[in-house]
Amino acid sequence: MARFHKGNDGWGRDSYRIPQYAVAGCSVTDEEGPAPASLAKRELIELRDYLRDYYKIRCRFKATPSGNCCMHKAWLVVAGKDFVAAQPQAEQWLADHWGGTHLIHDAK
Repeated sequence: MARFHKGNDGWGRDSYRIPQYAVAGCSVTDEEGPAPASLAKRELIELRDYLRDYYKIRCRFKATPSGNCCMHKAWLVVAGKDFVAAQPQAEQWLADHWGGTHLIHDAK
């Protein structure tokens, strides 16, 4: 079952679905936009490599629509059996790298 982020816009334009086993996500635009795809991909890959190398947790990428017609969401998703182990590790990585990342966020 997918989760849902309810935005502040009364019409729901900044709301979006979160894949069930997503541990992190990024908003993504084209390269000239405020959330360049290359930066979003780099940040998601860093977290993916961390989970894979230190915890042997495999991840995949999933794209979904966002509440903004000019961008989409990119997610780092783990298998259901790995979610309980991956989520706290991803949250800790995000906290540890907060000052050095720009687009990646938790999947809550």
